[in-house]
Formats: sequence, C-alpha cells, structure tokens
Amino acid sequence: MSAVPARLLLGVLGGYALASAAAVFAAAILPLPRPQAVLAATLGSFALFVAVIVTAFAVSAIGRFALLLAGAIVLLGGAGLALAGL
Repeated sequence: MSAVPARLLLGVLGGYALASAAAVFAAAILPLPRPQAVLAATLGSFALFVAVIVTAFAVSAIGRFALLLAGAIVLLGGAGLALAGL
C-alpha cells in the first residue's frame, strides 16, 4: 500500500477511534450534568479527530505514529469505560 492511502486510512479510522474513546473518557470526568458533559466531550472530540488526520500526514514515521495512536486509543477507551461503569 502506498504512503498516501495508508496515512489517510490511519488518520480517518484511527482518528475516529481516538475521538470516540476521548469523548467517552471526557464525558465521564467532566464535572457537569450528564447531557452537558456528553455534548462538551463530543464537541471537543471533533477537534481531536481533525488533529489526528492532520498529524497522520505531518509525521515522518507513520509506524511510530500508528503505535502511539493505538496506545492512546486503548488507554483512553479503557479508562473511559471503567469510569463510565461499563
């Protein structure tokens, strides 16, 4: 697979997964009523999604970025689910 499709796939799919995990985590820790916490976390996750896509094209070592992204997804996702009680 060439570099551009690999970076696009990593940016879009990895960005979506990280944004979802971050939204769950942020919604669980924000000191707001549940609906407002979910809304604020979701809005913030859109910025994170775009940042991951841009970073996927900006880094020189795509393999290292993929490992870093996978680790962040696992940590945030696990912590978010644990804090949410799931």
